[in-house]
Amino acid sequence: MAHNIVKAEKWASAAVGLLERELVLTALVGRDAGAEFTGARGDTVNIKRPSLLSGTIEALRDMQGSGYQLQTEDLEEGSISVSLQHHIYSAVDLTDAELTLDIVDFGAQVLAPQTRAIADRVESLIAAKFNGLTPAFTVSGTPDDLGGGKVRRAITELRKILNARSVPMTGRVLVVGVDVEGYLLQDPNLTRASYAGDASALRAAELGNLYGFRVVVSPAIDADRMVALHPSAYTLVTRAPRVPEGAVSGSSISYAGVAMRALRDYNSATARDRSVLSTFVGVGETLDPEITYDADGAKTVDMENPTMLRAVAAVIQEDEDPEDPGVVG
Repeated sequence: MAHNIVKAEKWASAAVGLLERELVLTALVGRDAGAEFTGARGDTVNIKRPSLLSGTIEALRDMQGSGYQLQTEDLEEGSISVSLQHHIYSAVDLTDAELTLDIVDFGAQVLAPQTRAIADRVESLIAAKFNGLTPAFTVSGTPDDLGGGKVRRAITELRKILNARSVPMTGRVLVVGVDVEGYLLQDPNLTRASYAGDASALRAAELGNLYGFRVVVSPAIDADRMVALHPSAYTLVTRAPRVPEGAVSGSSISYAGVAMRALRDYNSATARDRSVLSTFVGVGETLDPEITYDADGAKTVDMENPTMLRAVAAVIQEDEDPEDPGVVG
């Protein structure tokens, strides 16, 4: 039987395409990908960030004075250093009998499960960042209170925090855990989005748009947590390992912010063909300086203590029932 995917380039392209459709959290943050990673100092990738300028304001007629000069500023680009700390891969041995008699669609039967395994691992790295955020506040109430609008109103508080930090409004995302999703779905003021015909995991996870946020549910984050962020808060960096010279066939590619290597080689220990998908992964945080503004708009930038400003978390908790004998205290 002929396999649907036989060439290394097609094999790798199909794997990346399948991975793209499985990503939820990692599709909501910035991504930087590159094929054929050949190494970097300290296994670190540096991502440029733009300069911060203050601009100048002056009286209209000042330019008529003798010796007048424009006040110039220095461009000082920064960078975000992301360490590639993880090698994520999936390897599957295939017997001659399986390849000859059982594998009809290599993409569906072999590549799809492999890419799903890698997607789950990558998702967990982003989820760890979201779960590690110290909550800005906690909201508690009865299930009826939380489902009747209390959670929705808490979203406005998250919006206020991001607004006060001057976080860009375009592209904002709200990621909610499964318990928080339940409260929102009870809220008569929230209508779930419908994306008929789109099979991607991200589209299936979307609840709609609320208060300027694209609302997405993820079982990977804590069930009682919601995280409001701009995609630039985190950057997923992936690099495809190079194809070793001893591989039977292989290809390293990057597409839509994801890089991966696909190999087909021979496992001499088991006397079987082997399918291997792999990627190098790191997750970077965008830490920003505190910026204050004078009355005339001049900026004062505190570069000494950068912090996470582009993401904020909250926790939602049900009130304990004092009449429930199972409640302690």
